Amino acid sequence: MTLFFELNYNIENLSSSKKTDISKELLDDLKEITFADFSCGGGIFLLEVISYFVTLFEKSNLNSTEKDVLLVNIAKNIYAYDVDCIALEVAKILLTLKINQTSSYSLINYNFSHCNFLLHSDFEESSFEKQKIFSSGFIYHSKLSVDNKNLKKVDVILGNPPWEKIRFEEKKFYALYDNIISNAHFKSSRTKEIRKLKEKNIELAEFANSFKEEINLAKAKLKKDSFFNLSHKGELNTYALFTDAAYKLKTKRGVIGLVLKSSIVTSQVNKLLFNTLSKSNSLIAIYDFINRKKIFNIDSRERFCFLLLGNSKTNSFSVSMNLLDCDDLNKSKSTVILSSSDLFLINPLTGMLPNFSNKDEINFLIRVSKNNPYFEDVYDDVKFGRIVHFTSHSAFITKIKHLKI
Repeated sequence: MTLFFELNYNIENLSSSKKTDISKELLDDLKEITFADFSCGGGIFLLEVISYFVTLFEKSNLNSTEKDVLLVNIAKNIYAYDVDCIALEVAKILLTLKINQTSSYSLINYNFSHCNFLLHSDFEESSFEKQKIFSSGFIYHSKLSVDNKNLKKVDVILGNPPWEKIRFEEKKFYALYDNIISNAHFKSSRTKEIRKLKEKNIELAEFANSFKEEINLAKAKLKKDSFFNLSHKGELNTYALFTDAAYKLKTKRGVIGLVLKSSIVTSQVNKLLFNTLSKSNSLIAIYDFINRKKIFNIDSRERFCFLLLGNSKTNSFSVSMNLLDCDDLNKSKSTVILSSSDLFLINPLTGMLPNFSNKDEINFLIRVSKNNPYFEDVYDDVKFGRIVHFTSHSAFITKIKHLKI
């Protein structure tokens, strides 16, 4: 066996009524497969890796000792990274409990790294120093970098990396310290309240400056880092950077499964990364969800996707859009097969995925694109732009508290 997800076939086809042999070839491969989560948090995805193999072994003829040895072997081939040292420690402990081998902590601990995986350096600080920096409130800091020597190729990369822009967000930062700021909806009034807070709390103002400076340094470094050449264009989005890293660090036989914002496959800003994935036959499946059923505790309008990457033998991949929950995946009508050429036919400027709900809609888009000229070919002088931006132009917007009639 060469790919982790191919093991699904083995699990589904093992009889529940009798024990089945697992081939020596498969057992040998299990000892070699490596796994990673670049932003593991409490290790939820890593625990599911173990659950996966527990299910496989329960349907095999392996004795309890053989099962235990294999689970320890799999656990020690797991690489995990996170900027939160407390969450990382929780992940280690939960993993040892999951394999029922608390004595294996030292083996597991070796491959767990406290760092911000997006920051790379030729030198790594001591654990104590990194813990001190994180405890001070920093997320982006040069001392939280991962050593370049620890950027290893991995067979299975999975997880749910952060979905955020790398920038200093005044409202988000200062709202932690003042409720008035959190309730100020206009930038002009918020700026006044922040100025008052800075004057009143000098230490907070100094910390804010350091916090902002470290973010700006991280951004500047990421913009120059060739490792992120597919994702460091425009405003930096963490989910795109993590996807880029996963693509670069996947072994030739490897697979990637990430939960990301759907804009990774739909937004023009990510076209270089997405086009590279689609043209290199790396796309296997895209499952796009709308958060109406609150799978995540965020806005119900938020869209996210499960992106499955690997080494496809063809240029085609499966796509399901506008899903509401995982049960929708079992509905055959929700899945269509597309190719990179289909996407460039529909969106010639970007090659990104359009929004559609079913096969009829995407087939209509393909048919229209084939049979009609593009807008720019007919109206080449037309320009599109934004007229009013409520945040950027807030100073020019009049606020009327009481309207007299």
